[in-house]
Amino acid sequence: MGDPALKKFTSFLAWLFLTNEKPPRLRVGWRLTLQSLTAFLFIMALMAAAAWTHLLLLFSPEHLLIILQSIGITLAVYTCRKLLDRRSFVSLGLRLNKRALTDFLVGTTISGLALGALFLGLWAGGLLAVKGIRADLPMLGYWIVIWLFVGWGEELWVRGYWLQNIAEGGHLLGAVIISSIFFGLLHAGNPNITALALVNLVLAGVYLAWGYVRTRSLWLPIGLHFGWNLFEGTVFGFPVSGISPYAVVKVAVSGAPWLTGGAFGPEGGLVIWGVMAVGALMVWAVTRHRHKESPLQS
Repeated sequence: MGDPALKKFTSFLAWLFLTNEKPPRLRVGWRLTLQSLTAFLFIMALMAAAAWTHLLLLFSPEHLLIILQSIGITLAVYTCRKLLDRRSFVSLGLRLNKRALTDFLVGTTISGLALGALFLGLWAGGLLAVKGIRADLPMLGYWIVIWLFVGWGEELWVRGYWLQNIAEGGHLLGAVIISSIFFGLLHAGNPNITALALVNLVLAGVYLAWGYVRTRSLWLPIGLHFGWNLFEGTVFGFPVSGISPYAVVKVAVSGAPWLTGGAFGPEGGLVIWGVMAVGALMVWAVTRHRHKESPLQS
């Protein structure tokens, strides 16, 4: 191969893989692919270590996997943020300050109010019956920890790494849509999934991204996500995306599955549209006076 042909080939490879920045970085598609692969490898390594150390004797396999997935995602995002993005980890919207705690608690409260409105609406409409109340503080604490891991890991991956890397090109709307589709697909293997549930999960991704867009911080969407799972499943007794956790309130939901979600939980029915609309309105209300910082801080 002659020198002109070699130069043309190397230029093509540079165009395919590298940005025009100085110094160049991998293009966003390659960064997302490598980050996802790195997360998979970290999770596999953690699972192997858990099996070797007999941690499965101490935890439910499903719940241990949730914890290991969250840790693996965190390690992968941190590593790729440093090596591939050449940005700081906290620039994803993870600065620890007074506002961080406030945003997290506000997000949790918004989800509690929105899911509480759903609970009362279904009860008033005769679609929900309370079968009992059982307060088990150790189990409540256990599930709070589980939902913290879920909210942290999924928001760090989707609204953190994916959304913000895509948004660096100046296409925030496209970043929200693509990351939300990715979020929906992450749950495509959940029990009792339906086509409507998958669409609703994509919309839930948009709803959670709204919390980031309004604050340029991950703490509000982490709070929204954590509070959603906690109140929907552990407090009010609905299935959470096909998963039935310990619940303080035992309920029986009737009505058409396309409306109430059936065995998948509210995310599988049209009722969840109202919950997200109420939640989005509350997010707008609590952030309407906030100064919007750049999401692309170094």
